[in-house]
Amino acid sequence: MVIGQPDLNELAAKKPEDVDAMYETAAAQEMVHRRELLLARLRERGALAMETSSSKLSTSVVNSYLEIKQRSQL
Repeated sequence: MVIGQPDLNELAAKKPEDVDAMYETAAAQEMVHRRELLLARLRERGALAMETSSSKLSTSVVNSYLEIKQRSQL
């Protein structure tokens, strides 16, 4: 389970207004992209990987557990 980083996604989507902001935005976009690739690779290899926000963590964990259990993957 990966806890999402909404602040990082917000920075990656931001339109930079100067050179410093451009570098920050580009770095954030790279980090978001690498996270997405990592999760995709884990899923391709059969791992059960999900990303959720911290506010939905407990609900997501319980729902995922129940789904995994229902599919007899425990």
